[in-house]
Amino acid sequence: MTLGYSHSLLSSNFVGRYGAGIRYQGSKDGDARNFGYLSEIIISYQTRYINLGVGGQIDFGNSIIDLDGKKYNFETAIGPKLILEGRFNGIGSIGLEYILMNFVTTEDEKYSGNRIGLSVKFFFGK
Repeated sequence: MTLGYSHSLLSSNFVGRYGAGIRYQGSKDGDARNFGYLSEIIISYQTRYINLGVGGQIDFGNSIIDLDGKKYNFETAIGPKLILEGRFNGIGSIGLEYILMNFVTTEDEKYSGNRIGLSVKFFFGK
């Protein structure tokens, strides 16, 4: 879940977006979980029906607990982010996000963290 702010850049179709959030993913098979915080900055080009954007995301305070109860703590990671959204009725959007990111544990184990996600955003205010 992310909470953010956006505004038009120089009265154009370009929009700056800033957000901060929390990520939690549990497991139905036990006490395994994935937890962390994130922040993002994106510049998007908005039309009446579609938003295209590029920016970056930072993940910090990340940890994973596996099904055996072993905890893996991760260093802060930064990566580029691409978005494609379809707008609906001026109240929100549904989109795809692609994040290119690699993660390193505090014990120097490396993991690829590239991911594709679905997003649903709602807009409040003017």
